[in-house]
Amino acid sequence: MSYGEIVSVLVASVFTVIIAVWLKKIRPELSLAVSLAGATAIFLFVIKRLETVIGFLDNISDSIAYPEGFAIIIKLMSIAFIVQLIADSCRDAGENAIATKVELVGKAAIVITSLPLFKTALDLIVNVTE
Repeated sequence: MSYGEIVSVLVASVFTVIIAVWLKKIRPELSLAVSLAGATAIFLFVIKRLETVIGFLDNISDSIAYPEGFAIIIKLMSIAFIVQLIADSCRDAGENAIATKVELVGKAAIVITSLPLFKTALDLIVNVTE
């Protein structure tokens, strides 16, 4: 992602916020739609640019001893980013209770997804202590 693209995303974010705040006074129901559309557009833009990073991380995972663990870490980071985006969108809509539940589900997903890493770590500890 170039400096120009980062500035473009920041300008689009500020523009979206200004429109959403302005609409909140006139038509509150449209304000939420603009906020969600802006957040989604920015998220999709960033995801598209992350393909380069994912390719780089793929190359790294091929050269490490436990590539499955590296893939799990990438999944965990993805879960965290997506859950944060959804929880923040819920909070923007004034639904704090739903946002809290989304975060709870995200934490459970992270724990479940990371269980193979815990098993590998425990196996390593057992092998070292024997």
